[in-house]
Amino acid sequence: AAVTGGVDGAAQAPPAYVRALFDDYADAFDAHLVGDLGYRGHEAVVAALPAGRQWAAALDLGCGTGLCGPLLRPRVQRLVGVDLSKRMLARARALGVYDRLDGAEIVAWLQACDERFDVVAAADVFIYIGDLAPVFAGVARVLAPGGAFVFSAEQPAPGRAMELHAQLRYAHGEAYLRALAAAAGLEVAAVTSQILRQEQARSVAGLICHLVRP
Repeated sequence: AAVTGGVDGAAQAPPAYVRALFDDYADAFDAHLVGDLGYRGHEAVVAALPAGRQWAAALDLGCGTGLCGPLLRPRVQRLVGVDLSKRMLARARALGVYDRLDGAEIVAWLQACDERFDVVAAADVFIYIGDLAPVFAGVARVLAPGGAFVFSAEQPAPGRAMELHAQLRYAHGEAYLRALAAAAGLEVAAVTSQILRQEQARSVAGLICHLVRP
């Protein structure tokens, strides 16, 4: 009940819907999100990692066009990305910063992955997933001991664990995220508030979270 109380909406957006949405959106994605909406969540997610530290391998979960890729690449020896949209992956591949890019639904990919990562980053991904428990369990499975899991989440109304906004994006509360982290055996290193983007003349409030696997 502590994890699921106060939940609105389905478990997640249908993968076929997300794939089609971003296949159509791929060419204009960066200009619209970063330019028009002032999105900086990818910068905040990578900045949540400990400064000056280098890692052997990082996973960009739901990598999209690769906004996190150029920020992660100087800090890791190996960089892997996974996303549902083939056209978004084509944009990410053109950056030349990823060692491997896979087209897949992220929970299924995490459950099947045989590689371990020192960093898992997920920027602007969880707005398309309501129930994050399978994602956290999957991340805990692939995260190396001492590894960092950094991600962004939009904030729901006060007192809500999770809700589906009118824009068909999911928002997740801090207490819900902390409970999921504990259930997955992950420790909370930091949670900070952040304006993620502008939309319809208002600021969209979010959280930047840094979890670690002991």
